[in-house]
Amino acid sequence: MSTTGACSKPLSDRPADESDLSQFVDAGPWAADFATAFTDAGAYERAVLHDGVITSAERADAHTRLAACMRDSGWRWKEHDDGSAEGEPLRSGAAADVEDMSRHLVECSKRWDRNISSLFEQIRRNPAKRDEAKISVTCLRRAGVVGSSYSEQQWRSEDDSGVFSFDEWSPAAAHCREDPLGLWRTP
Repeated sequence: MSTTGACSKPLSDRPADESDLSQFVDAGPWAADFATAFTDAGAYERAVLHDGVITSAERADAHTRLAACMRDSGWRWKEHDDGSAEGEPLRSGAAADVEDMSRHLVECSKRWDRNISSLFEQIRRNPAKRDEAKISVTCLRRAGVVGSSYSEQQWRSEDDSGVFSFDEWSPAAAHCREDPLGLWRTP
């Protein structure tokens, strides 16, 4: 396990100090988010988060461990590239009990992926942590989803309420939600 010095305790054995952002210097504008995630993390996640960087391999490993934990709990768990996921019982003929699946997902996430995937995706889609309203509205306008009168304030209000004045599930709107800066996915 990684340590911070010759006489230091492993990071996972020390209490997290949310205000000590210096250990997350490599996270740049995401340092506070790493510190918050680290505070709430178990040993596995702390080992991933401690350096302020989440690699694709670390994210894939977290997914694999989460899926194995769900499988051990009797559920097939599949995560999709768009961030959605689905689960189904492994026993043939077993009824899907959403509450049971959710309970196991919460427990497995606590151990393996409470924050890793979420932070990875947020950083991947907005590495400089630019204003969400600004980048979202710019993308939505560019994609023709909204007109020039659609404002950042309107987006914030709609995002807060979860009710949008446009089809948020259209391919163009989904692209703007997933990759508003056009960094990794083509429409």
